[in-house]
This record gives sequence, structure tokens and C-alpha cells, in this order.
Amino acid sequence: MLRKLQKQPEQVKKIILWFVVIIIGIVLLNFWARSVGERMREFQAEELDKKWRLPEIEMPVLEIPEIPEIPSDITPEEFLKKLKELMPELPEQEWKRIEERLKEIPEQEWKQIEERLKKTDETLKNG
Repeated sequence: MLRKLQKQPEQVKKIILWFVVIIIGIVLLNFWARSVGERMREFQAEELDKKWRLPEIEMPVLEIPEIPEIPSDITPEEFLKKLKELMPELPEQEWKRIEERLKEIPEQEWKQIEERLKKTDETLKNG
């Protein structure tokens, strides 16, 4: 049989060689897949915890303050007063700067702000 193979043309020898390589590859792949399957069946997360002794982590409790309700039909003066109630820790200079900025807002822009506040109120109420 070896002599018969040796007499074959070079192209046929290459085809036979590749065929044998592919068959051996499939057999080795089959053995590997079986061993991986067995390892997967043996693997259990509980045993992993015991082996590695992973520490338990507690999730921190986040205390999120409630968002105060600001009415949507508010004037700039009332808005400033409400802000002062909510943030008393701001320095007086900062309040003056905020007050000046509020006075600079034109009436039309203030109405747009009121409309946005109304939409936000409705969104929050409706969920």
C-alpha cells in the first residue's frame, strides 16, 4: 500500500495528507470538547465561593434628599426667596449675583422658564 501511495502524483499525495490532518484535527477537537463539557458539569459556583473565600460586599444605602417642589407660576422674586429657603448656606455676595442675574432675564424668557417648570411638574406628577 505504501508503494502504491508513493507512485501517486504529488497533487493526490497532498490531498491525502490534508485529509489525514483534518481527520486527526476533528478527533482531537472531539476529545477537547468532551473534556470541556465534563469540566463545565463539575464546575459549581458554590464550590468556587468555598475555594476562594470571596468576601461578602454590602451595598451602601444611598440617602437621596427629596427634590423640593417649586411652583410653576412663580415670579422672579418668589423664585429667589424660595432659593434662599432651600440654600441658606450661600454667601450674601452669591445671592446678590443671583438676584442681579434674575433681574436681567427678560419677561419673555421668564415665561419660557415658567412653561418649562410647568412641563417638569406635570412630568413628575404623571411619573
